[in-house]
Amino acid sequence: MSAKIRKTITALFMILVCSVSRGQDNNYVGCTAYYYAGVEVYSPLWNATGRHPEPQILRRVYEWRPTSDSEKIIFDSNNGGLFPVEVREGRIAFIVQSSDQPWPVAVIDSKGTVQSEIHNDESILRFGWSPKGDKIAYLTGVRTEMYPNGIDGKGVWIYDLNSQASEKIADTGHEISWPSFDNCVYIDVRPDRKDHVVLHYDPRTKVLEVSDFLGVNFSRNGEYYLYYSESTGFQVFDRHTNSIVRELPGGTDLTEVLKRIGVCRWLTASRLYFPLSEPAEPVYRKRHLILDVESGELRESQEIPIGPCGENAVIVMNKGGGLALQRISQMQEVSAKDTVLSIPPHPFLEP
Repeated sequence: MSAKIRKTITALFMILVCSVSRGQDNNYVGCTAYYYAGVEVYSPLWNATGRHPEPQILRRVYEWRPTSDSEKIIFDSNNGGLFPVEVREGRIAFIVQSSDQPWPVAVIDSKGTVQSEIHNDESILRFGWSPKGDKIAYLTGVRTEMYPNGIDGKGVWIYDLNSQASEKIADTGHEISWPSFDNCVYIDVRPDRKDHVVLHYDPRTKVLEVSDFLGVNFSRNGEYYLYYSESTGFQVFDRHTNSIVRELPGGTDLTEVLKRIGVCRWLTASRLYFPLSEPAEPVYRKRHLILDVESGELRESQEIPIGPCGENAVIVMNKGGGLALQRISQMQEVSAKDTVLSIPPHPFLEP
């Protein structure tokens, strides 16, 4: 990987979601190719105040192969920004940002050929693949500081890649997911408000109803989900019993973190990544922790975990901006401390 390309991705971690295609290599199970959005010229993402020194526009989709440490550009938008990048069954989807028109979702193959474009009268701000990779659920709306995740949802839709048609399934929403455990779409409406509710939509019966779940951030195998509220802090629930199995270190002193819950991400079936920063430190995260919600084991990576690679390893970004594989067992084991989680401002809310 060239030094120039390595520099392009150093600034990207906080504002993109990367994806891994499933496969196997000699040392790590579950990772053969990794796709992410990148910029052409690197500049530091956060200064001491935690603000963007200048906008970061992610224009390209890169493919990185761990076994050969090789990287190539497979797609260049030329003008619009791209993120997040999500992969399912050989197809790669991402939102294309624009300053003068609603944001669509584009779907390409691994060679960078555009297969579909999803358009709506409102910008698409969230989307998720169906388990089989033949449909995409997406949420439209506008950016706002009214809600914790910066989104005022105007509707949730399902797009069929075969018929290239969209069907509206809900009139509002703020986060969505399409887990494989029941092949249903979950819609988080007004998170952390008194009228908060999670909706459940079954594509087979086309029935939309209220779910008993409190959140939609499900683990990769659907056994757990993550929930946050100002009164309780971060909590991990067992999906089957809908009961709390783990609370994240930091307690309830996490007012600002509420707005950035999407940064806390599932890396494996039971391991959750979240950033940690001491109160006196700049907003840019200093420590990177991985919590096993089943055992309570807490490990710290010296690099930034950005994606899963099977159940026992993760893809990390080192200080030079390069990507590498790291076994979770090789990370330092640490004890939970009464510290404050601090997460940089959401990119949607930046001026």
